[in-house]
Amino acid sequence: MKNKSGDPGGEIDVLNIQGVALFPERYQSIQNTGMEVHLLQDIVLILGLSAAVVFLFQRLNLPTIPGYLLAGIIAGPSGLKLVAVTHEVEQLSEIGVILLL
Repeated sequence: MKNKSGDPGGEIDVLNIQGVALFPERYQSIQNTGMEVHLLQDIVLILGLSAAVVFLFQRLNLPTIPGYLLAGIIAGPSGLKLVAVTHEVEQLSEIGVILLL
């Protein structure tokens, strides 16, 4: 963008990549940290593992709550360590527990 004097680089410096305008500081933070992608992968992994374990528990006529607990133990840091971003997943799980109350 241009400021009042006609020079490029006004108050909002917009980076245009393939027709999509992005704020540079947001683009840099997304580019430098793959945290959001890892968090999404971990959530999908936990949900998929939970669905498989709960399906197995239902076929064995066992309650589903221990199935969810077993899936968390398997995916968590004390099990196979499949979760890469443990702190963020822990925060989301605490929010889930609060919403269940």
